[in-house]
Amino acid sequence: MEDEGFVIKKKEYSDYDIFGSFYTNNLGKINLLIKNARKSKKRFMGKLEPFNLVSLKFKYKNQGSYPNLLESIDLIDNHNYITLDKKIIVLSSLINEYIDNFETLENASKKNFNYLKDFFLRKDKNNLSLCLNEVIKFQLKYLKNLGVSPSVQRCFKCQKNLKEINFFDIQNGGNICYSCGKNNTNFNSMRIKNKIDLRSVKRDDNSKLNLIKTIINFSEFHSGKQFNSVQYLD
Repeated sequence: MEDEGFVIKKKEYSDYDIFGSFYTNNLGKINLLIKNARKSKKRFMGKLEPFNLVSLKFKYKNQGSYPNLLESIDLIDNHNYITLDKKIIVLSSLINEYIDNFETLENASKKNFNYLKDFFLRKDKNNLSLCLNEVIKFQLKYLKNLGVSPSVQRCFKCQKNLKEINFFDIQNGGNICYSCGKNNTNFNSMRIKNKIDLRSVKRDDNSKLNLIKTIINFSEFHSGKQFNSVQYLD
């Protein structure tokens, strides 16, 4: 079988083999056993790095049946993460964590694949401010496609238009106005330490980062999994 996909992560399996996790156009998230990957360095050099878009040829069995074996891999787009700013590497890793934490095996979504394309194939990949913008876009579009998108611009309880985030309910829907928030005894509602001015998000990188972290808290609750990248965002 042939498909194209993004490299999500890889891990050692034996002295010479590697398990690679990919998000592909036709199958969604798949795991492939890559025989002799650590031994055949020239064959796989630079191709199995996270964020790359690659063309895959593999022996496909079926969902949950191990192993699906990688036969060949070729680069379509090299994200070249070695040259990237450290914060951009962390933000890119965050995108892969969304796929790893939320996606089940072989549950394809053309929308999700295109969201990854929009992020990883963007122009000016080493522009931090642009990267922050694209992370927020990915978070909101991806979560909406999953059916768990948080309300950001409006209070999710009273639907009042909001200019800032003071309270955020990670269980029930997102941004809450001050009136609804101060009377909310739900332990899953949190007060934002440094309020987020939604009017400044487009131009202020710190506001963008705080919004990303807030949405990560929401995402951790709904995935039931921790996003390890968040600890490196400060």
